[in-house]
Amino acid sequence: MYCPNCGTKLSGEKFCPSCGTNIVYPASTQSKLEGFGKDLQGIGCGCMSLIFLIILMVFLFNACTS
Repeated sequence: MYCPNCGTKLSGEKFCPSCGTNIVYPASTQSKLEGFGKDLQGIGCGCMSLIFLIILMVFLFNACTS
């Protein structure tokens, strides 16, 4: 990566050694993917409950109309 201010080649520094600019490295794709699932962990149980409830309602509706 290169300094966005002066173009000096960087190798992990937090500040550019030439001009002192604060360097912000983009997050890696892997770390973005790891954080994605953490936001959605509680949805699985609620979603399964909703599906079960819909199937139960369809079954009861069919039993009442028969």
